[in-house]
Amino acid sequence: MIFNNLINFILKLLVLFLRIIIFSISRIIIIKFVLFETSRLGGISRTIDDFLYHPIDKKNHVKYIFIYFRELPISNYFFQNLVEKEMKKINKNIYFFDNSKFSKYLFSSFYRFPFGKESFHRPYNELKGRNNLFFNYDYVKNPQLRLNSKESIKGYELLEELKIKNKKKWICIHNRDSSYLKILTNHENFKNINFAYHNYRDSDVNNLIKSTKLLLEKKFTVFRMGRIQSNKMNFKQEGFIDYAFENKKSDFNDIFLLTNCEAYLGSDAGISDVPFISGKPRFLTNYSLTLMHLFHHGGHHLSRKNHYPFIFKHLYDEKNKTKLSLRQILKKGLNGAARVEDFKNAGIIHIENSEDELLDLTLEMANYLDTKNFNTKDDYEIQKKFWDIYYSNTNYKRYEDIPARVCSNFLLKNSYILE
Repeated sequence: MIFNNLINFILKLLVLFLRIIIFSISRIIIIKFVLFETSRLGGISRTIDDFLYHPIDKKNHVKYIFIYFRELPISNYFFQNLVEKEMKKINKNIYFFDNSKFSKYLFSSFYRFPFGKESFHRPYNELKGRNNLFFNYDYVKNPQLRLNSKESIKGYELLEELKIKNKKKWICIHNRDSSYLKILTNHENFKNINFAYHNYRDSDVNNLIKSTKLLLEKKFTVFRMGRIQSNKMNFKQEGFIDYAFENKKSDFNDIFLLTNCEAYLGSDAGISDVPFISGKPRFLTNYSLTLMHLFHHGGHHLSRKNHYPFIFKHLYDEKNKTKLSLRQILKKGLNGAARVEDFKNAGIIHIENSEDELLDLTLEMANYLDTKNFNTKDDYEIQKKFWDIYYSNTNYKRYEDIPARVCSNFLLKNSYILE
């Protein structure tokens, strides 16, 4: 016990001494220490953006060195290595290490002793107030991730092993549940964290059965994605693979399927960012109507252009026994609400998308994949009305009539939303 305390004390002194040296040379070299959020796919995906748009002082010709500490446990080793390679192409002065006791003391020291804070970087913190940085990046024309030819060959071997006939057309579907984060809390780095605040985003995979049947009829192969999921889908048919429960599941296969799919249909969980930054169409389901600011110009420093239609959960007022319109949600001050307690305190529960609502979005997705167009003329007014209500009840500046499209039939069949 005494020995461990002594070691910890010496480590803390070394950290402080290192920081003093780094601070003393900061006019010539700025060393940035960054926590690399590798414990979740979304954290890995967004790290490239954060690095690309990291503010750098070019006027004073200061040299920057970036040292990333990987958050443990790592959610996908192949993806982590792939992203690190891409980042090194952008800047050679970047180094990666696993998180350790040393790095924990280093990061905590920045909170205790504020000098030289320019050397401490939490992802996105320095981008706050710099809205629209990511929004204008076109991932469709300029994907951030591509597998090389050898990796692609390896990936198609998986399809051979799974006896997939159509090797070029598949759709990845996904439902978010709480399984992964529950298991994550078993790790020492997360044992004191309660991730239940995310649970309002969960949904039932079986509501995707009708959508899966339609996609199979359209001659797509369908992969139900997810590293750790609670339940299998209650559905079996040739061309459908419940990959989340396949013994062929691997870090590489996860990323191959997500970066080479025809489209992604599912939740806004971190897994959806993988096809997104790879330039693949992403059709989101069970989204929260309180987070629309992430879809438009000037909404948030993490806002991104959403090129494809989406649908959202219904917000139900338990006291008044009614679904809330967009206007009512905004007038209740729920814009930006993103935690279970936010909704519980307001007496609001989420009702997830039904099979038929998901099917409507799937039909719109299938039509787009066939024609590469959306029928924007017929539903322009209803789409515009949605955003008219949104902007008239928020303080955001409006740059576009329709920043993001809601599934047409979803709006038509749920007219209460526009009341």
